[in-house]
Amino acid sequence: MEEKALVDAYSTSTSSPITGVGVDYSLYTLRGHYTRNADLRRHFVAMSVLGQAAFCLPGTSGCQGFEPARRGILAARVLARDPALVELWRTIYEPTAFLVGASDDYTAPEVAAAAGAGVLDDPATLADDDVVQKVAAALVTARPVQVDPERASIRVMGSRFVVDAYVLDQLLANEAVVVCGPVLAELLAGTHPGDRDQVWHSLASLPWAELDREAWRQVGEIAFELRTAGTSLPLTDIEIAVACLNTGASLWTRDGDFARLRAIRPALDLYQWVGR
Repeated sequence: MEEKALVDAYSTSTSSPITGVGVDYSLYTLRGHYTRNADLRRHFVAMSVLGQAAFCLPGTSGCQGFEPARRGILAARVLARDPALVELWRTIYEPTAFLVGASDDYTAPEVAAAAGAGVLDDPATLADDDVVQKVAAALVTARPVQVDPERASIRVMGSRFVVDAYVLDQLLANEAVVVCGPVLAELLAGTHPGDRDQVWHSLASLPWAELDREAWRQVGEIAFELRTAGTSLPLTDIEIAVACLNTGASLWTRDGDFARLRAIRPALDLYQWVGR
């Protein structure tokens, strides 16, 4: 009931009474069309909980021993041993996997395969930390987590593998990311107030592409050239482009506006990921 109370309050960030891992319960705040009726509200909360509840693997960052993984394996066992539950899980998981990608975390079927019949038939074996460690090692050997592997975990509805997230993780690991004020401002504008300090400190620690007085002159001149050519772009986009041009950085974006901006500033390099 303590976990349910935290979910219903959706107002704090604390350790989950079930998984032992930190959870930002404010993410369960109802929003958008999910507020329209009781069925949508239940769906949103259920999928949010199943997607956020992470049973971390032993030895990963911030994981407190073997207990979280032990609970995750037991939860996976309950699902995997019931064909009707597996079918329901697949009915939900597979369409979402088609739309937004397969899980990057370890799913219940993967955990069941890693655990083997011996553990599934006799859950008492999980009292032994060595057994938990062997299951975790089997998961990693079968398929390593690609995004944020230092926080690999078991989830009923795991975080999906998204190429952008993977690429950003690799770029950050290689210290190949710079940030500028307009990008940070846009990110903070869309961040929950309770998370803003964390976002600020994380991004403010990266190298900055500064916009000095001369840069602001460039912004105005580019805006004039665009308008003269019959094209109008948000000043924020122009500011970001100038920051990239002046630091020699490539711009990673999915915004088609920047392709139009290259028509008058061909030196603007748009980052293209070419795979691993």
